[in-house]
Amino acid sequence: MNDARLTQYTVEFPNDPAIQESLTRLLLQEEIDIRSMIAVQDGSRTVVRFRAAKNDALRDRLAAASLIVRQEPCARDNAPAKPAAGLRAAYGVVEDGKMRLVLAVEDESDVDAVFGALGYKTD
Repeated sequence: MNDARLTQYTVEFPNDPAIQESLTRLLLQEEIDIRSMIAVQDGSRTVVRFRAAKNDALRDRLAAASLIVRQEPCARDNAPAKPAAGLRAAYGVVEDGKMRLVLAVEDESDVDAVFGALGYKTD
């Protein structure tokens, strides 16, 4: 496992294109890779999530801009992009204290081979 320790930043603010533009400029100034940034509008609020190395100065700059900021430790595993034929996408979630790995495969018959290549068994 190639484990890179990161921090997931969650930034919340009122739906306002000017605020989002300012946030994007700040992240670019801090050389944050915004290609992996996710923005979701929920009612009158926008929530933006991105991952980067832990940086208290960045958190302080975000908070100084009147943004609600949360930091959560996370890790990334740089597994091969295609550990087995047929893998298209993967994501993980934690439910009831267990990690659930969800894979999208080209064909249902690929499921066991893809999970096996990753060292997991299907349930």
